[in-house]
Amino acid sequence: MFCSKCSAKIPDGSLFCPECGQKLVSAAQSYPQGPQVRQQPQYVQPREMQTRVSPVVQPVSDPLRAPLSTGNFFWMPVLIGIPLVGLILLLVWAFSKDVNVNRKNYARSVLIWILVTAILAVLAVLAGGGLAQILRNALSSL
Repeated sequence: MFCSKCSAKIPDGSLFCPECGQKLVSAAQSYPQGPQVRQQPQYVQPREMQTRVSPVVQPVSDPLRAPLSTGNFFWMPVLIGIPLVGLILLLVWAFSKDVNVNRKNYARSVLIWILVTAILAVLAVLAGGGLAQILRNALSSL
């Protein structure tokens, strides 16, 4: 018998090739009931491609960290739209310690947007006032 890997002569009954160490399969072992159709090898995904099972998400027991419901997200802008009440609510939600962290972050982001809008409005008024003064001076000199 000869090794299929290195073609070395192998004594009968050997399980491994003495030259290269290749595991041998004798004809009796490979076809115990006669020749069979060779099966396709099973594909095994590499370890890095196997899907990882995420842990079960437990409900948050801390109400300050719990996610807000759809109703909360629906009613917050409605309450903020009330002129003076909205500003007071935003300040309380943004700077209080006993407020849900999601509501706190939402209130802070709305306050930042209000501040940016106010700055842009002041700049627009100043620029518009400057243009009006230029036009007034130009028309009075005619």
